[in-house]
Amino acid sequence: QHSSNSVDADSHSHHRQTIAVRKANAFTITFIVLVGLVANSFGVFVFVQHRFRDHSSSVFLLFLCLSDALFLLVHFIEDTTRTFLDIYFFNSHSSSSSTNTEGFFFSLLNVLSVTDHSNVACRLVNFLRYYLRLLSAYLIFALTVQRTVALRFSAYRQAVESSHAVWRAVVAQLLAGAVLNLWVPFTFRLIPVVSGSPTNSSSSSTVYY
Repeated sequence: QHSSNSVDADSHSHHRQTIAVRKANAFTITFIVLVGLVANSFGVFVFVQHRFRDHSSSVFLLFLCLSDALFLLVHFIEDTTRTFLDIYFFNSHSSSSSTNTEGFFFSLLNVLSVTDHSNVACRLVNFLRYYLRLLSAYLIFALTVQRTVALRFSAYRQAVESSHAVWRAVVAQLLAGAVLNLWVPFTFRLIPVVSGSPTNSSSSSTVYY
């Protein structure tokens, strides 16, 4: 009996530590998302200004800010909302005992967590997650190559800094990223699972893989 109680206590302690870590992670990610959205929004505002339009690098940086901001939103919808739902609602108490404020946040998070309710949203959000992550890397690489050529090979500077060349490079990257990630919508789908806890084993949600 003593051994069984000890195991239960250790299991409960481990569960509380896990929840604490997930809470810290969820709030940290939310803070990063908010800061990133503000910073990238400011970047978009700067690079669309008329005085920056003549700089070829501004086009790459503008699309980089847009892709990073959208990626942060996608990550929040795809991962962080589910974490909040799981640790504060599915693993804490039933919705019938929640307050009006808690009910509001539950409804809000449940709406934001679109990937748990629709196969179309599940596939689309995952496509965007892979696509935007790859696109950011492409844009940084293209910007690095363009600036290297412009600075080290002056004979090609005008060619690589021309507006047409820059826009062609950006459009090519947008299309290449989409083509390379066409497999994603055919890989991810909704799978119903039971997400229970010692206090609410009947709670259920839907996740995708």
